[in-house]
Amino acid sequence: MATLNGRVVNRGRVSLVDGAAGDTLTIYGDVLRSGAFELDVDVSGPAADRISIVGNVIPDPNGPKGIAIE
Repeated sequence: MATLNGRVVNRGRVSLVDGAAGDTLTIYGDVLRSGAFELDVDVSGPAADRISIVGNVIPDPNGPKGIAIE
């Protein structure tokens, strides 16, 4: 479990990928998003990484949109 306090500007990548689902990142503050959030998801069971944002998500109008699963 990790916690960030304050405004977060994501123009690159925030990755929780470590080969095992179940990690949690909590952000207390606004997030300006033009980058990617990467998570582990276990499709064989009900497990996934989680990002919780207690604040506003402000998308960059010129940034990427949508969800990519690889």
